[in-house]
Amino acid sequence: MKKIVRLILLLTLLIGSSVLYAAPQKAKTFTKRYKNEKLIVVLNDLCHRNGYTLNILDEIDENKRITAEFKNAKTGSVLRKVLDKEFQGKVRKGVLTISRKPTPPQTFTVTATTPAEITENDSLTRIVYMDTVYTVQCGMKTIEHVEKQESVKPDRSRKEDKSGVNRMEHNIQVLVGAGYSSMGYNLKSDGAEIGFAGLNAQLRYLYYFAPNWGIGLGVGFSNYGSTGTLNTTTAFSPNIHDTDVPIAGTEGEDYEHRVKTHDWREWQRAYMVDIPVMVQCTYPIPNVQMDNGPLKIYADLGVDIGMNVSASRKLTGGSIDHVGWYKPWKLELSGIDGHDFYSENASDFETEKQKLNLRLPAVGIMADLGFALPLREDIDLLLGLYANYVANDVCARRQDIGWKNTNATGYKTHDFMNAYAGIIGTQYAAAVHPWQAGVRIGINFNTRTKPAKKKEIINTTYTRVNVCDTTFTLKERVETSVKAVVVQQIKRVLAKSVIWFDLNSSEPNLKPADILVKVAEILKENPAQKILVTGHASRDGDKAKNEKLSAARAKAVVDMLIALGVQPSQIESRAEGVERDYIQGSHDISLDRRVEITPVE
Repeated sequence: MKKIVRLILLLTLLIGSSVLYAAPQKAKTFTKRYKNEKLIVVLNDLCHRNGYTLNILDEIDENKRITAEFKNAKTGSVLRKVLDKEFQGKVRKGVLTISRKPTPPQTFTVTATTPAEITENDSLTRIVYMDTVYTVQCGMKTIEHVEKQESVKPDRSRKEDKSGVNRMEHNIQVLVGAGYSSMGYNLKSDGAEIGFAGLNAQLRYLYYFAPNWGIGLGVGFSNYGSTGTLNTTTAFSPNIHDTDVPIAGTEGEDYEHRVKTHDWREWQRAYMVDIPVMVQCTYPIPNVQMDNGPLKIYADLGVDIGMNVSASRKLTGGSIDHVGWYKPWKLELSGIDGHDFYSENASDFETEKQKLNLRLPAVGIMADLGFALPLREDIDLLLGLYANYVANDVCARRQDIGWKNTNATGYKTHDFMNAYAGIIGTQYAAAVHPWQAGVRIGINFNTRTKPAKKKEIINTTYTRVNVCDTTFTLKERVETSVKAVVVQQIKRVLAKSVIWFDLNSSEPNLKPADILVKVAEILKENPAQKILVTGHASRDGDKAKNEKLSAARAKAVVDMLIALGVQPSQIESRAEGVERDYIQGSHDISLDRRVEITPVE
């Protein structure tokens, strides 16, 4: 019983669904009025009203202005009114697709110039050409682009420089340099300063905040040295009244005490601990690739703060003459020990190494320029030039130079003079700005972010493009030419035969069957040959009537040839009226009433 009930319910459902499916669906319509509205608004309204999904395949003018009124209009009518002629709209499975109409195929023919086949017989030459007919069909097509690429896990710390190599974010640099150094004070008068060999060593840390730019801080050591030589005269005015002078006429006179130096030499040395702060730029040289990476140029510019570790001076040679100058007498006295007019050597002074006081810190600028050669992925060899210059004056004090010798025995110590304290810091030395320049070699240890594991990603994109397909076919074209022998045959047939007519008649008075049959046979055998049928009339009667009569005579002969099987395209006809007389022997006016047949060569 249950099975029967289930069967009845199933049949009821099937019958009901079939009835609903078979019931006619009401066509979807659209009613709305637009005034200067955008095209895209009209299309969206149409889809929203009828439950369509809008799919625009090709680019249309969405801002085109529409002014129209639709009342119970079908979708096709709306689209034909709002879309341009080159676009069409189709509804399928609830999707309204707007696309460009296919372009009708275009054909053009390229005429062949070289024969494909040539055949001949006694009277005819047949030439076959194969012309090429091209057919171009254009239309919008969807092209699928499949792109495979390797993807890495996002890593913000991984950056690359212009060469495509991962950026060297952290760098440790060890640099050693050697060159020329100077205390940089420049002696005045007849003095001269010569520099000394300089050494420079630095340990740096640099952080690259951009692919080619980094900032750094370090610690280093540098030394500066100079040797100064004086050949000069220093004058002192003691303003004393020396009554013990034994020379007559000089008692009680003021004098000027002069000190003359001869190759007076002193060297100075300074050793400093440096704290460099710099900006560094590294740039790969285009198209210069080495085994372990690109060759690069590096440059530094920064500030160097120097702290004195040790500074000293030492006399190394030279001599001094003490003389007296008496201006009233214009007299110079020397070699008088009693008046301290004597000579002494540098060895009489303190020749041991003495401390040199410098003002600290020494703040200067530094610069480097060179090449970075990759030895390994994480190690570069640095080769370049360097320069340091102390910008501030490091002279601790300034005073007039004094030649008072605190070690003197047997001589006065010249209380009116300062004790000798070296050349630096006197009127003979300019401001002290130590500097150094030379060549440098070093090693750069860098860290690069290791690339993340790569995986393949397939990206598929679709592009609508106008694609034109071109096909071609070969079309046979035949040309025929009649040989001269055919023309000669017709000329022989017609050489002594003319078709005559009676007065005012377009009917031949003689049966021209034999002549026309022979002409027809020749023409049928040679379809490329043409003839000219010319009608004539005599001068008797009205001229206009005779012209019509000559045309009627020519037509009568043409009709007879066509009846014999000649193609109309092979026959040309002409009426000359009374314009040309028949000339053959003695002239008889009756001979002008004729039709002539001549071959067209």
